[in-house]
Amino acid sequence: MKRLLIVFVLFVGLGAAGLPVNAQVKKADKALKKQNYDEALGYVEEALQKKPEDAKAFEVKGRIYQGMASHAEDAEHVALLGQMMEAFHQAASLDTKMAEKVKNTLTLAYITQFQRGIEVFNEAQSTRDKNGYLQSALYFEGCTIIAPDSTGPYVNWAFAMIGADNDLEAIKPLEIAVEHGDTDADIYNYLSRLYLANDRATDAIPLLEEATRQYPDHEEMQNNLLNAYTISGQMERAIEVYGQTVANAPDNKIYRYNYGSLLLQNEQHDAAIEQLKAAVALDSVYSDAQYNLGAAYVNWAITVNTRISTIDDSLRANRSSLTDEEIKAKEAEIDSLAGERRELFEMAVAPLEKAKILVEAEGEDTTAICKVLFQSYVQTGQTEKGEAVQECAGY
Repeated sequence: MKRLLIVFVLFVGLGAAGLPVNAQVKKADKALKKQNYDEALGYVEEALQKKPEDAKAFEVKGRIYQGMASHAEDAEHVALLGQMMEAFHQAASLDTKMAEKVKNTLTLAYITQFQRGIEVFNEAQSTRDKNGYLQSALYFEGCTIIAPDSTGPYVNWAFAMIGADNDLEAIKPLEIAVEHGDTDADIYNYLSRLYLANDRATDAIPLLEEATRQYPDHEEMQNNLLNAYTISGQMERAIEVYGQTVANAPDNKIYRYNYGSLLLQNEQHDAAIEQLKAAVALDSVYSDAQYNLGAAYVNWAITVNTRISTIDDSLRANRSSLTDEEIKAKEAEIDSLAGERRELFEMAVAPLEKAKILVEAEGEDTTAICKVLFQSYVQTGQTEKGEAVQECAGY
């Protein structure tokens, strides 16, 4: 009997030192239901000090942080979700049965978070409220904490930042979406545009090279790739890439157009014209190709005119020291080049006229076309036609 009494006394004595672990976890759960988060955390921390591998304590801890996050704003909201995930991961790793409960809790948390983000985004869109967009961005960012491999929240997070006129902050989530396998054309396009708008052409190039391989007929991304090459000064690389691309797909009008435009920028007029003529042969109503074809002839004519001016200046400066034969040779060269210049301006007229008609039909501004067309008419002595487009050219 004495032994039994001693054991009983010792048991009571141990109990008096503090609540059992299970009791502390239960008290934490009750405090959580009353939204007394600090009190609940205190009980959980005491429980974990006594039993560091208590899966139930970690599960309750995760729900405490989840509740705290639901009442938090700004960066604190995301930080608390991170703490929630850490606690839930601990719980799931310690108990396989608890892992299923955690999975269900996180699924519901993700759905709630995502729906709230959509609601706030739509409200911000209807009221044009930048702060609303920023708040919705936080909800979507929170979704990425819960489900980091799901690409949808990253995309919505980015669009929310764009809605808030904070384009720079939209780059990171779009990059992560692409890294996680989102190959939607719009995602590539938005990210490339953001790169180009923020002086990151070198980052845009590998992205757009991959994007245009997947979407060869996406005209805007093709143009963005051209711009990226040009801005970054990689003209030779651009010509090499598009030369091979055209060789592999000679019936692609966009490839032909882009290759011709690159050659035109590089002042390879003859080669540019060959590609642009091929583009309009594939599609006669391709207005950009018609315009660039006309511009290629005009630019070539201007280059010829520069040569004429150089020879003429030299002749004027050195006439007294030249023989009659040398003078006649230079004058003959000038006359020949003048004929070539006129012929080039004449060849520019037809594609420029076609481009003007097409662009007018599209309801777009034709001022740039009219200016080049006016120049071509004047250089070829077509006075009446020149007068007809003078107002359109803004002269």
